[in-house]
Amino acid sequence: MMSGDLQKISMNSDRYAQFTETYRNLNLFPLLEAEEIEKFRVDYGGQALLRLEDDILAMNADGKLIFTGHRGCGKSTLLNELATNLRRQNLFVANFSIADMVEMSDVNHINILYSIALKLLSQATKLQVPISESSKAALLNWFSQTKSRTYSEELKQELSVGVNVFDFFTGKLQKEGAFREEIKETYERRVSELSQQIDRIAIGAGIL
Repeated sequence: MMSGDLQKISMNSDRYAQFTETYRNLNLFPLLEAEEIEKFRVDYGGQALLRLEDDILAMNADGKLIFTGHRGCGKSTLLNELATNLRRQNLFVANFSIADMVEMSDVNHINILYSIALKLLSQATKLQVPISESSKAALLNWFSQTKSRTYSEELKQELSVGVNVFDFFTGKLQKEGAFREEIKETYERRVSELSQQIDRIAIGAGIL
């Protein structure tokens, strides 16, 4: 065996030893107790959190705010803390994740907007936010509209048996490619209508 081969073996052995030690150091038990969590907790994003809250409270009635950052930088953690702070002020907050609503292999801007509208209506209903029955009926009718009249009638028949509307449409978004395709074909040239429905629900819930 040549000296170069011996050096490679030595380097591989050293690297393996480093990986083993690193794994052992990181293989910690879950932090369950408040005292344990406190030892490892790191405060961050305080200024960003204050700015977000100030910008939201100062926003115009029809304002929108985009909060971005690279993957893993802590956006979700900060937004969860922000939601808690806003709820303490009796503000309406709806958590939304497209992964919970739509089959991830078939996500597009159409079903994202459709899902946001559906989530807002569901959250407003859950929190018993006063939305007029006529507005709610109009919105439910809108959710069941598709390009195909036959498909729309089938949806309305299924809804007429008293199913949970949010679970009904979420299930279809997650499991039925035909439904997602119907939604896409129906609204791909009517994106502004999707945005208007989101605003309509928000206004009815007193968000805007």
